[in-house]
Amino acid sequence: MIRIVVIDDHEVVREGLRSRLNAYDDLELVGEARTGTEGLALIEAKQPDVAILDLVMPGPTSGIDVAKEVKKRQLPTKILIYSFYNKPTMIFGALDAGAMGYQSKSESLEEVIEGCRAVAFSDRWWFSGDIQAIVNARHMQPSRSKLTTKEKEVLRWLSLGYENLNIAARLDISENTVKNHLKSIYRKLEVAGRVGAALWAWRQGLVNDMIWE
Repeated sequence: MIRIVVIDDHEVVREGLRSRLNAYDDLELVGEARTGTEGLALIEAKQPDVAILDLVMPGPTSGIDVAKEVKKRQLPTKILIYSFYNKPTMIFGALDAGAMGYQSKSESLEEVIEGCRAVAFSDRWWFSGDIQAIVNARHMQPSRSKLTTKEKEVLRWLSLGYENLNIAARLDISENTVKNHLKSIYRKLEVAGRVGAALWAWRQGLVNDMIWE
């Protein structure tokens, strides 16, 4: 059973999600909230598997703030963003904050069901169809042959969620060396930072050991 909370300020959105979630035996809606502040308290109290989270809500706490706090407090809940906003800066900002999935509200509610299951049982990012197209367009393919063997190793561990110090320990190199490799990786892949590089690596399949060269 996947335990879910919904955090959105629009009653009609919550009603629609409630109706769809209640139609499936493997999904359980355990709470709802209208603001980011209420939502964060709900997540901490219920510790659900998935939180379906709007980005923009009334009050001082945005969806991005909620995602950051869930990550900071190391709560077990996976964040699935459900928003009308589909600009790349919003998408990648949410991922950088700790969200594991992103869906546009203009798409089918059935995709929310798919998204809940995907983020609950995986540590990989999940995107609905429209969002996946935006992500792909933003990170069109520099050749992976541009990366050195060591850069590929660094990128692999980054894509699995390791911080610089942990990557350094894994590869028996200094943290400064890791930082230098990352600067080179970002430049070669034409991405702004960790999230963009990790997305590129997952899409290219570089995280799978069998295809590492």
